[in-house]
Parts: sequence; C-alpha cells; structure tokens
Amino acid sequence: MSRAHYTLKHLRYLVSVADKGSITAAAQGLRVSQPSLSIAIGQLEDRFGVTLFVRHQARGLALTPAGRRLVAAARNLLKEAERFDHFALELSDEVVGTAEIGCILTLAPVVMPALMAGFTAAHPKAELNCHERDHLGLIEELHGGALELAVMFDLGIPGSIAFAPLMACPVYALVPPGHALAKRAAVSIAELADEPMILLDLPHSAEYFRQVFWSSGRSPRVAYRTQSPEMARSMVANGLGYTLFNTPFRNDRAVDGRAVRRLAIVDDVPPLMAGVAMLRDHKLPRIAEVARAHLMAATATGGEGQAPLKGQLPAGAGAA
Repeated sequence: MSRAHYTLKHLRYLVSVADKGSITAAAQGLRVSQPSLSIAIGQLEDRFGVTLFVRHQARGLALTPAGRRLVAAARNLLKEAERFDHFALELSDEVVGTAEIGCILTLAPVVMPALMAGFTAAHPKAELNCHERDHLGLIEELHGGALELAVMFDLGIPGSIAFAPLMACPVYALVPPGHALAKRAAVSIAELADEPMILLDLPHSAEYFRQVFWSSGRSPRVAYRTQSPEMARSMVANGLGYTLFNTPFRNDRAVDGRAVRRLAIVDDVPPLMAGVAMLRDHKLPRIAEVARAHLMAATATGGEGQAPLKGQLPAGAGAA
C-alpha cells in the first residue's frame, strides 16, 4: 500500500501543534477543525512511520525525539518555501501577494483602514492583512514571524526590533462636555489627579499613563479600567470620569453618539512616537517593503483627500 502524500500545509499544521502543545489551540489559531488537524498529523506519522507526539494528561501533547527532529526540519523547509515564494513573486514588476501587518489596537482604526484602501487601489493584485494586537502581542508575533511589520508606539521596544518613527502623539485628556474643566483649552496633571480616571489598561499603556502622573509627583485616582479605547471614550462621554489618550482621533463623538472634549496637557510630558517596527537586519519581502513605504508616505500626507496625520494633536484644545 502506498504511503500518504504530504504538502506544505501538513508541515504548517505540524509546526503549529508543536508550538501550541495542543490540537485544540492549534486548530483555533489556524482556523481549521480539530479532526482535520488530527488527520493531517496522522497522515504524517503514516508517511514517515514514526510517532510524532505523546499525550500527557496534565501537559497536553509533547514531541517525541523523532517528532522534535521532524519539526526542526519542517521549520527549515517552510522558511525555504517562503523564500522561494518571495523570489518568484519579485520576478514580476507587479506587487502581488499578501503582507501581514500588525497594528496596536488603539491606533488601528485611525491608521489602517485608509492605508489598506489606498494600498489596494495602487496595487490591485496585492493584499494587506491587518492584525490588531496589544503591544506585547505585536512584539511576540514579529519575533515569531507571524507579522512582517507592526505599527506601534515606542514603548519597551527590544533591541532586536528596528523602529522608524511616523508621527508624534502627545498625551491629552478627554472629559465629558458637562465637566467643570470642559470649557478649558488645557489642563494640568495636578488638576486631574483627584478626578475619577478611566484607565486604558493595556500592556505598557497603563504604565505609561501612570508615569505621566508620577513624573508630576501625583498619582491617578483610577475609578474604572478597560482594554477598549472606544469603551473608554464612551465611559467619558457618559460622565463616568476622564481618561488620557495619545491616539489622534479625528472626531468629537464616542461610538454611542455622545460628545467628548479634548484638553491639552500643559505639563512637560514627552509625546509617544508612533512608528513602523520590523525585525532588525531582516530583509522584507517586496510586498512588505512596498507596504512600509506606502505607510510612511500615507502617514505624512494623510492619503488622497485626507489631512496629514502628523500634527493632528496641537498644543491647543480641540474636539477629540
């Protein structure tokens, strides 16, 4: 009886199961059914006549010695296949293929839709996949190879990642229109310290906003926490407190339609820099390099019919 054939997809499944240590987790990450994944692993075991995994009730799946060797070889083969794919695509003058780009979830609604639309219009045979993540998720997926580029803030970036600044994003406060400070153009950290704060509780972001207070010798009075920027804006709009942001939102409404007011911070707080990150000394595939150039240009100009993103947060007050 002939042995089962295998494809690069089988090898991707194998590597994912090895990384996750679980059929269930790997199936969720790959967006395939668990039976499909189990069948693929079984076909590889049948093809090569070895057992790849052993099951431990407490620890999930563990690679056998043969499995470890095969997974290492599979990783190398998948990398070579990716290099071949990039090489073949670059033989054409057209930009084709798919680029995997991550974006910090606070910036994604502001930056990515216009970028994706403009890029697709300029390169109809190319596609940008946007992955919204928190700061730690972006760094992890850049290191893991799931992302080629990431749009993020310059917070806690390791030396293994290169960062090209796009725009400065000064910190500002959001208050509801009926707040005692709402008619002001600007506010100090000291004036906010005793007010109830809605903290954007994301990795690195929460520490940054606390540091804004600590550097002024104060501590925030955190009343609520949320990991959703739009939830924070809606909570402000409904009078539950104020929040601090760096994201250059271009409207004065929360998602529920209620208004918010933006106040500049008068304290000397260095702005965060938003920029494009990639693995240092890593050669990008052509489509990712073109996407990177497009992002840099679109951020500077605002794209067709749009105002530039740079300078969207002047020192004076304005609507958020």
